[in-house]
Amino acid sequence: MFDINGKFMEVLEEAADLVVLNILFLLCCIPVITIGASKTALYDMAKRMAVKGEGYLIRGFFRSFARNFKASTIIWVSYAACIAVLAANIYAGFSWRLGVFSGFLVFAAATAGIAVTMTLFYALALQGSFENSITNTVKNGFLLAAGNLPATVIILTVEAIPIALVVFFTYKLANIVLFFAVIGFALQAFINGMIFNRLFDKIRKKC
Repeated sequence: MFDINGKFMEVLEEAADLVVLNILFLLCCIPVITIGASKTALYDMAKRMAVKGEGYLIRGFFRSFARNFKASTIIWVSYAACIAVLAANIYAGFSWRLGVFSGFLVFAAATAGIAVTMTLFYALALQGSFENSITNTVKNGFLLAAGNLPATVIILTVEAIPIALVVFFTYKLANIVLFFAVIGFALQAFINGMIFNRLFDKIRKKC
């Protein structure tokens, strides 16, 4: 009924690969501390899928996970610590009710939180694509994010979709959880992977 080499079968194969990739990502996130390494491997494989460059999905995922485990974990844990401090500042700003100072504290902490978050996504994507020190990877992540704001806005928007769906469509929570348990996170990475590929190709051409 369907041409096995046709576009429809190609889409089905990609969807099946995304489901597998999503399951691998979630399983490797279970210890929580490994979320950074799992996200790096997710980005790595999604970027490869976007250019049809990876034939061994499972092996490739675990190879990337193991290769980037130390650096990605340090980046992730550092991010979590920063967010905890910034969240405490935001809470303090709302609790103290000190007028202008409280407003400034909340604004500064929220702005810093956005900057740290955009740096995290770029840094984890860079970690899977380039050999570099952790410090340089994080620095380059920030510079890339700040220097490509339109792309960064899209990346942050895509990454924020689960939170937005839960906030605005709470009555559909079961459906949202099911979608992201099956394919959602991998689909996010695939979309953002296409953006990262375009940005990283520019870097490679300059080297």
